[in-house]
Amino acid sequence: YFIGVKTLSTEISHVAPGGPAWQSGLQAGEVITRIAELQNPNFNELSKMVMLKDFGPEGIPLTVKRPDGTTYDVSLVPM
Repeated sequence: YFIGVKTLSTEISHVAPGGPAWQSGLQAGEVITRIAELQNPNFNELSKMVMLKDFGPEGIPLTVKRPDGTTYDVSLVPM
C-alpha cells in the first residue's frame, strides 16, 4: 500500500506468444523482483522505468522469482 492506496504487484499474469516476454522465457505466475538496480519494484515503478530509461540493445535486466521460489536473471529486449 502507498498512502492508503493498494499498489499493483509485478506478478506476471499473461505472456503473449511470440512477444518479448515470451521470447525471454517469462511465464505467468512468476514475479519480477528486480529491474536494473531497483529491488522489489511495485508495478508503477516497473512500468515507469521501462518507459523512461534507455536500456540499450542489451535489453532490460530483470530478476524473476518462479512460483517454487527459485530465481533467475533474464534480459528482456522490447520490440
